[in-house]
Amino acid sequence: LPVMASDLPPNKEIISHNKNGFLFKSEDVNDLSVKINRYINNDELLKNISVNSIHTIKNEYSWDNIAKNYLSLLKAL
Repeated sequence: LPVMASDLPPNKEIISHNKNGFLFKSEDVNDLSVKINRYINNDELLKNISVNSIHTIKNEYSWDNIAKNYLSLLKAL
C-alpha cells in the first residue's frame, strides 16, 4: 500500500510526492484530509505509487545496497 506521511525532512529523504508515496503538510489535518480524499479513489495512481515504492525499497534500501554503501564508506576512511 502507498505511504502517506508528513513532509518532515526525514520523510522527504525517502518519499517523493506522487512518485513513491504521498506527503502532506506537517501538523495540517486539513491538508491530510484533502490528500486522502484526492487519492483514495484513484486506483491507477495508487497502483503506480505502490510499484514505485517497491522499486525504491529494492533499489535504494535493500540490505545488499546498504552493505555496499557501508563498505564504500569504510574504504574511504
